[in-house]
Amino acid sequence: MQIADIAFYGALSFIAGTLAAGFELPVVLTVSFLAAAFFVFSLILKWGPKEFLFILFLFIFGIFYYNFFFNLKESSQKIIFGENIAFSGIVSKEPQLSEKFQRLTVELRPPLAGEISILASLSPEMNYGDVIEATGEIIPSAFKNQEPISFFPEFKIIGEHQGFFIKEKLLSFKKSVIFQFKKFLPSDSAALLSGLTLGWRGDFTDEFKKEMSLSGTTHLVALSGYNITILVLVVAGAFRFWLSRRLTFWLTTAVICLFIAMVGAEASVVRAAIMGFLALVAKETGRRNSMRNAITLTAAVMVFVDPSAPFDIGFQLSFLSLIGIVYLSPAINDLLRIRSDSKSFLSWRENAVTTLSAQLAVAPVLIQVFGNFSLTSIVANVLILEFVPLTMLFGFLLAAFGWLFYYAGFVLSFLENIFLKYEIGVIKLFADWSMPVFSDANSWFLFAIYYLAIITFGVHMTKPKNIKK
Repeated sequence: MQIADIAFYGALSFIAGTLAAGFELPVVLTVSFLAAAFFVFSLILKWGPKEFLFILFLFIFGIFYYNFFFNLKESSQKIIFGENIAFSGIVSKEPQLSEKFQRLTVELRPPLAGEISILASLSPEMNYGDVIEATGEIIPSAFKNQEPISFFPEFKIIGEHQGFFIKEKLLSFKKSVIFQFKKFLPSDSAALLSGLTLGWRGDFTDEFKKEMSLSGTTHLVALSGYNITILVLVVAGAFRFWLSRRLTFWLTTAVICLFIAMVGAEASVVRAAIMGFLALVAKETGRRNSMRNAITLTAAVMVFVDPSAPFDIGFQLSFLSLIGIVYLSPAINDLLRIRSDSKSFLSWRENAVTTLSAQLAVAPVLIQVFGNFSLTSIVANVLILEFVPLTMLFGFLLAAFGWLFYYAGFVLSFLENIFLKYEIGVIKLFADWSMPVFSDANSWFLFAIYYLAIITFGVHMTKPKNIKK
């Protein structure tokens, strides 16, 4: 077996081990079953005894590493559960706002230690780096990969600016950009633009959130690898219409870095951006085979850093959408007889295929997590994503010129609002025309058949064709 193949199957085996541990499957039964499965694979793929034992070892290592990681994390915690206690801590991540509450991640200070989540009232509004004193009950999580939580404790702010200096400045810059959007645009347009460009959903109404859910467009304003991957490729497609491939690659990479900085460089965003970068590399090089190891090894490294990552919906959407874009979009191009070097205005044809590929790849996960998936969401996403690059471009220009020249900001906001009103109109239209597919108890079996059909389609459409002489 070649080194590349050993690395691929070894990385997959390690990830599978962490998943088995996360689902708390019986270790002996799981290892025995997988050993039998690996043995069958070894016969089919002609693995030698050393390769077989090495890959099985990585699976077992994944199980033990998962438990070691979270046991070590728990041992470093000093938290009193189930009692009304006083505690203090620093807000260690950007607070997440909704219409009814804010969700905080707090790093506890001595004599306690560890990280907890807090659901708090909207007032006072918290910021990254704030120091709080609180009184309330901390409840342990039912799962190892989730933080303990405290529901609506009494608290007050006793300090500010105690976070990482650079991150504080980045988040402050993000807030100032959102302020510029609100200054020049109607509230609904400003909220959507903040979501598209910065992943900020704090100004969304419950009604608009419901409309986005029904239309299948919620991912557009979520900082997951799914939407970032699509946005990266859409932006690259727009650049490619005017510029060379090399310049397109570097400009799009710069956009990724700028985006990471503007949203505060959270770990989940960095993971998502890496997925977007890999998708860009795959598109630019056209080497799908070499992407197999890049995707799998990247996943393994992310899981090693944080074994809870595979259970995160953003992580799942990231990799499924990336796999769909890398492997499924060429099959759809072949089916529709679209040449890879063909050009269309702002690359709308390529963007449509990219969006369709990602949607098909993640549909079962969306159904399972959110309970439904709209069949019309594919059309809604294609109609919106064609205009997202221009929307983001005018949004960044509005933020820049709005600070310097009020009238320039006014003119840009007029143009920007045309795109935003169109996108809001599409969301509302397809919320009314939603054709949901609901999950049930037998969904996993149906999903397995679905993915088998997708894989069969991809392999059939992309396999070398016999040329008759």
